[in-house]
Amino acid sequence: MKQIITIICCLAWLNSSAQKTYLRIFKNGESNKVISYPPGTQFDLKNQHGYIQLKYSETPRVFEINEPFTIHVYPSYKKGKDVFQLKKGAVVELAKTPVYQEIDKITNKKDRGILDASFTSMVTESIKYKGKKNLKFTYETHTVFQYIDGTYEAFYKGQKVEITGKYLIPTPEGTLKISFNDESGKVWWIFEKKN
Repeated sequence: MKQIITIICCLAWLNSSAQKTYLRIFKNGESNKVISYPPGTQFDLKNQHGYIQLKYSETPRVFEINEPFTIHVYPSYKKGKDVFQLKKGAVVELAKTPVYQEIDKITNKKDRGILDASFTSMVTESIKYKGKKNLKFTYETHTVFQYIDGTYEAFYKGQKVEITGKYLIPTPEGTLKISFNDESGKVWWIFEKKN
């Protein structure tokens, strides 16, 4: 009986410590043109005949594009999907989720959003709700997103901006998309520049 309990505990521990992956799309194969999505984001990578070649998995992998492909991404922060046409040279990667910093530390992890972007992310414990987290996220010094005790707001150059969905922040330069889990404190983001 003790062996069965030990085996169940070991399996539960392995399952809880499993490393999730997140989606990264290198549209032209260059590391400075990357689009990242939060862990668990569902997607379908289809070849030119419509056959699915890659879907979400917790197993890290890299898929190099050698012919035209279309990727349909279903982010949790909005209704609908993002669709990208990929050409030869592009890369689709399921990357291991990076280890997160402890609460109350400011981070500048370049692999959580567009490379070469300046941002700060400060996650703190909620005073009002036990076990919940708050967030102050600043992108390029001009766009600020705050999530405090279940309410959220955004500012662009000091002016309040309307947030749509969870959480899309329009600016003149493009759209800042943030995904925030107020239980774990994990933050994922992407900034899509206007064409």
